[in-house]
Amino acid sequence: MESPPWLQRLYALPRQGPDSITSDDMLRALLLIEELEPGLREGAVPEDASMAIKSIKLRLAKGSGAAGPAAAAAPPSTAPGGAGGARQNGAVVPEALVYDCPMANFWAGLRQAEIEGDFLKLPEGCFLLDDQDMGRELLIRGSYSALLRIVLALMLDDITKVAITGSPGIGKSYFLFYLMFTLATTLAQPVVVLHIRGLQRVLCFTGSTVLTGTLRDFYHQLDDPKTWYLVDEVEPVFCRAKTVLVSSPNRNIYHAFLKQRGATQRFMPVWTKDEIDLCRARLHTELEQEVVDDLWAKWGGRPRYVLEKALDPVVQASLDFAIYSCPDVMTLVRSLSEHGRVDKASDRLLTIEVGEDYATTRMAFASSYIAEGMSAQPLMNKQEEVQMWLRATEDNTIFGSLRGVLFERLAHRALQEGGEFDFRDLDGPEQGKVTITRSPLMPPFRSLGEVSQIPAGVYARLRSRTFAAVDALIKPNMLFQMSVGSEHPVKLAGLNAVMGTLSSTSSGGGCDRSNDSASNSRSGSDSGSKGDSSDEHNSMGGTAEVSAGVSAEEVQLFFVVPPAIFKTFKRQAFEQPKPEKGADPSSKPRKLKPVRPVRQLVLKVEFRARVAHARRAGLPQRMAFRV
Repeated sequence: MESPPWLQRLYALPRQGPDSITSDDMLRALLLIEELEPGLREGAVPEDASMAIKSIKLRLAKGSGAAGPAAAAAPPSTAPGGAGGARQNGAVVPEALVYDCPMANFWAGLRQAEIEGDFLKLPEGCFLLDDQDMGRELLIRGSYSALLRIVLALMLDDITKVAITGSPGIGKSYFLFYLMFTLATTLAQPVVVLHIRGLQRVLCFTGSTVLTGTLRDFYHQLDDPKTWYLVDEVEPVFCRAKTVLVSSPNRNIYHAFLKQRGATQRFMPVWTKDEIDLCRARLHTELEQEVVDDLWAKWGGRPRYVLEKALDPVVQASLDFAIYSCPDVMTLVRSLSEHGRVDKASDRLLTIEVGEDYATTRMAFASSYIAEGMSAQPLMNKQEEVQMWLRATEDNTIFGSLRGVLFERLAHRALQEGGEFDFRDLDGPEQGKVTITRSPLMPPFRSLGEVSQIPAGVYARLRSRTFAAVDALIKPNMLFQMSVGSEHPVKLAGLNAVMGTLSSTSSGGGCDRSNDSASNSRSGSDSGSKGDSSDEHNSMGGTAEVSAGVSAEEVQLFFVVPPAIFKTFKRQAFEQPKPEKGADPSSKPRKLKPVRPVRQLVLKVEFRARVAHARRAGLPQRMAFRV
């Protein structure tokens, strides 16, 4: 039987001592260990492979001197090193450098750190960067492990300079500590130059020693391809060292860096709710779960604001201030093209959604709370400009989420004001126009109990955070879901909850539908004449006289889309609920079915803005987001 690929790679690594292991061999070993480490801790890796992995780690770490904090406090040898310096691990150390005992304590603590579940824990008395406020534990996010594997794989492909960017306040600096932990516990005598914004000195970690100085002092280390140069929110220097930069979106920091040969960029996602809750339960026990839930709903997945600054009234007030001080949505969108970043409102209001490959991104409002606040009245102040931007960015996937929020707001306004709209039946050939009656403007309904009180024939918006499957409805049987993408699965649990509140019969009418496909198929016949209006206009709103094959119990689910995808939009799948956390994985969950028959249709909302003028003026380019 052929060995699995990972086992073949394991035994392909050098079996000799560490002196025979090249830099690429070390990278391969690091990458393999990082891939298998979770299974090794959980006992999911075969015993022989486990022993082989441990053997490789011992060979790589031979001579690394994993001494405890006290042992690490010994200063480097002061034997003459020539050129007026001392020698440290065989290299000349300039006299200007200063031995940093507290940082050596942190460096030694990294080597003795333990992994407890999802957390990396330093020994008693050790703190991250020797800063008690930073604590001695960090959550090993799934994205940390994934990005580390990506970085190691890129280094093997001679991509030795990697910039990792992401939304502010998501723990990008802690990723560097996790990388340092991996290097400290795996490689023999790793050399790490750490350059962090806010520190008045540059740190060089090697062996059991930590030196401080300027970048010029570490010229020889940075000129060595085996050195790891880790940079946090500072423009890196040009050098041959393996460079990993972490930064919030700020082109002033990484624009020149990414122009270098062998440089690339990846992105770190915001935190999931599970990660926030896990971190609260272990590191922020002073915070009540309800408080964290409320802050999550406001800020989204940014632990700086949800956990670290949860009790800071000034920081918490800054979100509403950012929302209400922003003149309008388009001002916010334009700010994305600014090259620098000095505490802009967009840092708090917008977030970067990251794809599974950590290379593709799109912009989104950081939370539904922010989206609702930003898409309120100020949007209407420049409605025509928003319409132009929506049309001009139809093919730009980076703005997908932003376009979705803005389109939803404008579509709600258009449907509330009423009129004729083109539609297609996604379950058959029928197409034509649907007439929706103007409805009074009402605030979004927040609960299922409120839905039961909505009068028939009235266009009613639903709060997005409560109703995940439906954005609006007209009783008794019309539901609306806004979409700017061709894929929009229907959350069946949410759909069933809304359909359960609808009455099967009601009086009054909300809209009429004229069937173009029927009249086209009868071209030239009397049935298409104005006099036979009973065939031409069929109730879809409030009356019980539903049209061609539509029963009184059937619900029409309209996907409201922009013109670009109207003709190609297809029937959407029903999405089953995800298994509950902690549920038995061997038990198959019961599949839901729609509680009422559902007919899917697509409805076009068109904004008649002067898009040609917008393109000539370079509007999409000026608003393009550059990370």
